[in-house]
Amino acid sequence: MSTGVITVDASADVADAYRAVSGHGVRRLPVMDGHQVVGMLTVDDLLVRAVTDLGHLARPVVGELAFGHHPAPAPAVR
Repeated sequence: MSTGVITVDASADVADAYRAVSGHGVRRLPVMDGHQVVGMLTVDDLLVRAVTDLGHLARPVVGELAFGHHPAPAPAVR
């Protein structure tokens, strides 16, 4: 193992992990709780998460394209 290992804190969110992976060009991130390694996050884990998130985001658009327009929601502010 090399020195200067890039890690992510156990309380970090997925955006922090994306930044660490893309900013440092690493494929694996040890997940730390203080000075203890509590897990390992990989680029594959992040890719699966991103694809899942995109699927959830696209679902309403795909439904609208497949089944036509849907009624407009009530305005948030009256």
